[in-house]
Amino acid sequence: MNLPSLRLQIVTPEARVFEGEAHFVELPGVEGHLGIYPGHVRLVTGLGAGEIRVHSAEGLASFVALGGYVEIDPERMTILALFASPEEEKIQIEEAIRRAKSALEMAENQPPEQVQDDLAWLRIELARGKKRPVI
Repeated sequence: MNLPSLRLQIVTPEARVFEGEAHFVELPGVEGHLGIYPGHVRLVTGLGAGEIRVHSAEGLASFVALGGYVEIDPERMTILALFASPEEEKIQIEEAIRRAKSALEMAENQPPEQVQDDLAWLRIELARGKKRPVI
C-alpha cells in the first residue's frame, strides 16, 4: 500500500542532516508539539528544542534539534534548525562530554607536560567529531 508522503529536509548552518520522503513528522514547536501529515496547510512556525521523529517507508528516524524555523506546505516540509543531529550522535556527544570532564579532573593532578600531551590528543578527537556524515 502506497501511503502519501511529503518531501522533508532538515538543514542546519553546517549541513543537510536529512533529505527524503516522510509519511508523518513529529517535532517540537515553540508553542507545543506538532504532528505533520502530507497535505497539511501552509504554515511557518518556530522550532523548539527536542526530538524530531520522521516516519517513512524505511522506518523511524530520530533527530535531536535545538531551535530554528519550520516551513510546511502540502507536499514538502523544510526544517531550518540551529542545531540538529541524528539521535545516535546524541549518545556519542554525551560520551565525549563525560570523557572531557573526566580528562579535566585528571589534568588538575598531572604535570604540565602530560597535560599538553593530553590536550593534543583531545584536539585530534575534537577534529574527528566535527566531521559528521550527511544522511
